[in-house]
Amino acid sequence: MARREEEELLVERVFGEHKRRYGSRRITAELCEQGYAIGRHQVRSLMRNSGLRPIQPKSFVRQRPTVAHDRQHTRKGLLWDGPCRPIHC
Repeated sequence: MARREEEELLVERVFGEHKRRYGSRRITAELCEQGYAIGRHQVRSLMRNSGLRPIQPKSFVRQRPTVAHDRQHTRKGLLWDGPCRPIHC
């Protein structure tokens, strides 16, 4: 097997092990830890030729306010008209 094909298989294996989250820099670091000497630009071109594109994980978005937040805005004697305008009863 040719060296380039072998390197391509290594890159694909590391990419798959990390659920498509690793880019060329992290794959290069991972291969370096495993004892393979391959440059970042080489990894990048191998990824491009194989059609491997890492995905950006979605950021966490809180769906509703926390319980402490709810308690703060329901004090006795106050009604709230939106997030920051109290109406005194």
